[in-house]
Amino acid sequence: MGVSTVEINGYMFVDEHTHYEYNTHVDGSSATIIIPGYAVKEFKDRFAKSMQESQFFAEVHFDLNKNRVHECRYHYKSLDQMIGTLFVDDIDQDSVRPLGEPNNASYHR
Repeated sequence: MGVSTVEINGYMFVDEHTHYEYNTHVDGSSATIIIPGYAVKEFKDRFAKSMQESQFFAEVHFDLNKNRVHECRYHYKSLDQMIGTLFVDDIDQDSVRPLGEPNNASYHR
């Protein structure tokens, strides 16, 4: 599918015990972003903030669920659902801010 810039609001994370999920829309289609547990810790170490209490922009690579390796498919989502994984290195550092604070990043969507 490709890479999209997504604004992420940590308040909307869904705790799935081993990871978090963030549901959004990309190009008019629903999409799920998977946030591995290690990424939440790495975010806190790098930005000294809780990811769940922050909002930011990130570049996320999406692919259709049906195009993922069978073992990595999300079996409770449609095969046409777009799935991506959030990596801390793909977060725009200038856009990280507490929830509810206006975006002062160098770019706006």
